[in-house]
Amino acid sequence: MDIKQLIYFNTLAKYEHYTKSAEELQISQPTLSRSISKLEHEIGAYLFEKQGRNVVLTKYGILFQKRVNNALIELEAGKKEIKDSINCNKGHVSLGFISAVGTYFIPRLISSFKAQRQYADISLSCSEGNTSDLLKSLKEEQYDIVICSKKNHELNLNFTPILAQHIMVLVPRGHPLSEKTGVVLNETASYPFILHTHTSGMRAITDYLFEKAKIAPIISCEVEEDRTIAGLVEVNLGIALVSDSPNIDNPNITKIPLIEPRCIRYLYMATVKNRCISPAARAFKSFMLKNQKI
Repeated sequence: MDIKQLIYFNTLAKYEHYTKSAEELQISQPTLSRSISKLEHEIGAYLFEKQGRNVVLTKYGILFQKRVNNALIELEAGKKEIKDSINCNKGHVSLGFISAVGTYFIPRLISSFKAQRQYADISLSCSEGNTSDLLKSLKEEQYDIVICSKKNHELNLNFTPILAQHIMVLVPRGHPLSEKTGVVLNETASYPFILHTHTSGMRAITDYLFEKAKIAPIISCEVEEDRTIAGLVEVNLGIALVSDSPNIDNPNITKIPLIEPRCIRYLYMATVKNRCISPAARAFKSFMLKNQKI
């Protein structure tokens, strides 16, 4: 059984006449007859019966036609979906990103992309997560592109820098450090810290900074997102190191540049090496690279 037989069957069921059906299909009547006979033999039941000069569906043919209609509709939808996917002006892009870019960078990036007339029909879906989970999902083909921190051991992924952020010290309003214009990390050694969890790309940076400054931080708690860290800093549970972004905008919190050790956090666009992505995803990737903030 093949799709051609199903189309022949459906056409004959529509016209109920071999000659008219053959003309519609642009084949000979014997070819149509042989195809239907072969289909009936494979199924093990007669699908049509004669009625004068015409043919009509048997009870088995009626049952079969319902399935054939559904199958042909699904196949046509699949063809359309693939055509849309290979059209760079249509299709879909699945994007994953970390919270550090969720408040400002991602909304502006998507808005700018969709404002381009040629990309107006491309749809996007977005999900937020930590770097480790996002990269796992990227490798499992749940995302086309991920924006995250870099993992050096991920040899099957491409990491392209797209954004640079300075490291800031986050303290509650009225804190002894809050009046400073810049902070040396050694000045923070006596204060408890709220750190990112180890699944966050930011944690690798803070661990590096503490090691470089030869500080064993007093850890108050460990959380995943900058917004949660800001809330805990606000109620004076500790201070924190975060990347500079509009994610944290709270009048009860002060952000102070870390001036020693000086550090910049780079965020990356991650894709899978040698994986073919859709033209829509390639268009979004190219647009992002043109608008990178480095």
